[in-house]
Amino acid sequence: MKNKKIKVGVSCMPPMVIKTKNKFLGFEVELWKKIASDLGLECSYEKYCFKDLLSAVKNKEVDVGIGAITRTEEREICMDFSYETLDSSLSILISKKHQSLGRSFLSFVRRSYKRVLLFIALIFVVILIIGNGIWFLEKQDGVFDSSYSKGIFESVWWAFITMTGIGYSSYVPQTVAGKIMAIFLMLSGLSLFGLLSAVLVSFFTSTKVKYNIDSPKDLVGKKVATQRHTLAVGELKKMELRIAKMAEMDAACRLLKKHKVDAVVFDTPALLNYIKKARDKNLVLVAQFVPQKYSFAFPDKSPLRELVNRKLLKLRETGEYDSIYQKWF
Repeated sequence: MKNKKIKVGVSCMPPMVIKTKNKFLGFEVELWKKIASDLGLECSYEKYCFKDLLSAVKNKEVDVGIGAITRTEEREICMDFSYETLDSSLSILISKKHQSLGRSFLSFVRRSYKRVLLFIALIFVVILIIGNGIWFLEKQDGVFDSSYSKGIFESVWWAFITMTGIGYSSYVPQTVAGKIMAIFLMLSGLSLFGLLSAVLVSFFTSTKVKYNIDSPKDLVGKKVATQRHTLAVGELKKMELRIAKMAEMDAACRLLKKHKVDAVVFDTPALLNYIKKARDKNLVLVAQFVPQKYSFAFPDKSPLRELVNRKLLKLRETGEYDSIYQKWF
């Protein structure tokens, strides 16, 4: 194959394929150039839109197609694919302005309600025990009514006020034991409320923020943008969603920023690259689904495929694949 001239069709899909002036860069481009160099291939590159690239490969107008091409059963009917160049998935991109306080609170309730209820139960148990104890100790001195039915209400109220620090109580223990019990009650309140505060702080600092769209099922009834002629379109059609099909992924993302759609669904690497490039802190990926594999695409029965597969395996064995991957991701 040395010095063999081949035609490479490319479709721009950062960071897999990037066009800068008269050069093509990107993860798959760099991977391909390394393989082509090892095989001694002389490559000429021609840019296509994604749909036309697939047609060019199918009709043998190019020797190989590069551009985040997902290997699917339907496409394998009319073209060949290399081993995967990258494992990917679809992701959902939304604006942080779709944050839902209600969903965040429900998440807290689901995750932490048992601990919160335990603390509340402990507080009431302590109040009841101390309330009964202080009534028994102080009823002789007239601090509380000597009748249990009346006095216990007064003592429990005093215990509640003393422990929580809410409001004011005119009752002051007269006995030494009563004063010691009051000190114990205040310290217990500080400890228990401190633990409860720790649970709340832990939740709000560690839990994932919930949004109105937080998973694929939340897309139902929403308007979603993606790039036309891609795997994402087929998956969104299966979900029977309202779809805005754009010529380029960047155009779909601009619709989201202008609040003309509720979300963008597309390949994870491309969306991560867009977020990095846009430097927009209001954009966030909230879920990944539908695993997929990118590959180089070849015309049916291409002799190049087996040669490229061997080189891909070798690049993984030597660690050169990992070096290229770390450069771009």
